[in-house]
Amino acid sequence: MTITDSSGNVFEDLGLPDADVLLRKAQLCSRIDDVMQQKYISCTQMEAVVGREGVVRLLYVLNTFRN
Repeated sequence: MTITDSSGNVFEDLGLPDADVLLRKAQLCSRIDDVMQQKYISCTQMEAVVGREGVVRLLYVLNTFRN
């Protein structure tokens, strides 16, 4: 097995198109999730703030995989 150092962008390492955009989106989702946990904000409350149900659903999925 060969181990290769990461470029720092997993999406680039996987050869995905628009890797830089995907990385920024993932970083944004991670930061929003961090704030939600720090402030004890529920998904429903975050929906009112963000205004997009899709973002909240994505955060739920990301949090599910994180834990």
